[in-house]
Amino acid sequence: MVFDPQDNIFMLAGPVKIHPRVLKAMNTPSIGHRSPEFTEINKELRELTQYLFQTKNDVAILTGSGTAGMDAAMANLLDKGEKALTINNGKFGERMGQLAKTYGECIELKYPWGSPPDLGEIEEVLSKEDIKVVAFTQTKQAQVSPTHFQR
Repeated sequence: MVFDPQDNIFMLAGPVKIHPRVLKAMNTPSIGHRSPEFTEINKELRELTQYLFQTKNDVAILTGSGTAGMDAAMANLLDKGEKALTINNGKFGERMGQLAKTYGECIELKYPWGSPPDLGEIEEVLSKEDIKVVAFTQTKQAQVSPTHFQR
């Protein structure tokens, strides 16, 4: 089998066909991450991202997988000795629990994959424990989980 870059299918989070225009752009020489050109491009991307999310707050652009973003979030929110409550009802919830255990302590509520969490159980944990981070990721099954509860 001959590899055809024009017909390659990228399987992370996909499948995604990479457009030939994108492949061509990836063939251009890169610019240095400390160059004035990069600084300008990065500034424009951050401004456009702020517009996209309709915020005046700072935004961070990460080049990496979803796990890289989850890792960055947990690393910046949780310190050793602090507790996270994670909701494990799918692959990403499971991964968030693993990341929480890397950076601090984790109370993990497990549910069958694709099913909504029990808000009463979440409220109970929040009332009894000193929780710094609550991590809940919506599952791919397009379920709608009830997420309104008061602390």
